[in-house]
Amino acid sequence: MTQKNKAIRCAIYTRKSSEEGLDQEFNSLDAQRVAAEAYIQSQIHEGWQIMPQRYDDGGYSGGNLKRPALEALIADIEAGKVNTVVVYKVDRLSRSLHDFAKLVELFDKHDVTFVSVTQAFNTTNSMGRLTLNILLSFAQFEREVTGERIRDKFAASKKKGLWMGGPVPLGYDVVNRKLIVNKAEVAQVEYIYKKYLELKSVEKVLHHITLKGYLNKRGNAYTKHSLRTILTSVLYIGKMSHKGEVFDGEQESVLDKSLWEEVQEQLKENTLNEAGKKNAVHEHLLKGKVFDEVGNVYVTTYTSKKARRHYYYLNKETRNRVNAKALHETILFALENDNDFIKSIDLAGLTKEEIRHRYIQNLEIIAKKAVDKIVVHEKKFSIFVDKEKVKAIIQEKDFDKSLEPNLHEMSIDMLFKSYEGRKCILLNGNKVSHNDVDIKRHENMVRLIVQAFQLNEKFQKSKFSTIKEFAEKVNMDRTYLGDLLKLRFLAPEIITMIFKGQSPMHLNASKLMRTKFPRCWKRQKEVFELT
Repeated sequence: MTQKNKAIRCAIYTRKSSEEGLDQEFNSLDAQRVAAEAYIQSQIHEGWQIMPQRYDDGGYSGGNLKRPALEALIADIEAGKVNTVVVYKVDRLSRSLHDFAKLVELFDKHDVTFVSVTQAFNTTNSMGRLTLNILLSFAQFEREVTGERIRDKFAASKKKGLWMGGPVPLGYDVVNRKLIVNKAEVAQVEYIYKKYLELKSVEKVLHHITLKGYLNKRGNAYTKHSLRTILTSVLYIGKMSHKGEVFDGEQESVLDKSLWEEVQEQLKENTLNEAGKKNAVHEHLLKGKVFDEVGNVYVTTYTSKKARRHYYYLNKETRNRVNAKALHETILFALENDNDFIKSIDLAGLTKEEIRHRYIQNLEIIAKKAVDKIVVHEKKFSIFVDKEKVKAIIQEKDFDKSLEPNLHEMSIDMLFKSYEGRKCILLNGNKVSHNDVDIKRHENMVRLIVQAFQLNEKFQKSKFSTIKEFAEKVNMDRTYLGDLLKLRFLAPEIITMIFKGQSPMHLNASKLMRTKFPRCWKRQKEVFELT
């Protein structure tokens, strides 16, 4: 066979930036492919052959290379399966000169040529390369100018108080491109604002509304970030913000301005106090109260790294070192979750619910003033709490020093274990990091599982027959929703382990969502390495 007649395998790549119209019987991707096929047919005498594999990216921008079909094409080029890449127009492959340079380099490396059907050139000669670079430069320039024009129009519209799209805020619906009050959701917004003033902590409010089963606008469980977004939004007082500036908005105000301002003041106060408060608490909260089982005291110390201090409790005899924040968070966790102790507190004039509320609200004060001592054993902490001091804190009274201590012992399992050259605390076999990653890790997984069951119940009761339709209704990405709903098939044993906070460190929310696991419960344990 001569070089002229040698088979040239042609891969057709198509792309459309938006998903609009892709559900049509003959869409833009099909039109691009038909044009490319016709061009290849015109070159059949040169040995050109159409590869059956389709490389179609529907709903993907040309501004980057993160596209599934393009990645598949690159993989086939690297595997030597492609001789020529055919596209309808150059910008279908890339709108970025930098990215296109990478692709050309890849093509050259694997002796692959590139052809644009409507622009009558290819990369087999220097003139084609020059023309291609000029076209891409203009395409990139046009893209940047268009972006600037859109940003200017967006800013001007914001200054007029117009709603310019994006995630619809809780408390409003969008009708004819305007924000219209949703009274049912406004009640939830107001509840969140008032609960924040009561608890004075975003994390505590998050914990509270999660237990009540509140979901956000998209049907997802709240996160700390989404909650803070609600608490700081000027939309609720009839304003619109853009790049730090605030303008009068078209939408109706739904919150009393004094309530909104009070919440902003509290948020600001918490932000100003947070860093200094945490460092001070971590350094001094349990100073002189931590001992080993033979009575040796753990002294406070610190190390400095990148201008930041990391505080520890150090046993000078055994050289065991406990990260201060990890220990403090562990103590707070133990105090908060000893339900029997909380229920045993009786105070005249206060209901059990009021006692619990005040107890939780004053956890750090209880840890600092009512914890008598902590004993670090080989496999557990013993925490001794003076019940009379706890009562005084709840009642906001001075403690009667004439009273004999009424100590209650709390125990929490732990181990010391060498980890990356250091000894650290482990609880239930799980490492406790300085920022309490273990507790947060379980909270994130619990939130996802609860959300999966709640959304599945909604889907079963809805009129929708497909996940795609339901995803559009709840304004969620279809792939993300599918990954989320599969969590309802987790083995009961795994769910129980997560809810009890007993899963190993390698299991986290991201792994739950990413892993394709079987329905077989036994196989799930193997997949998640829980055997």
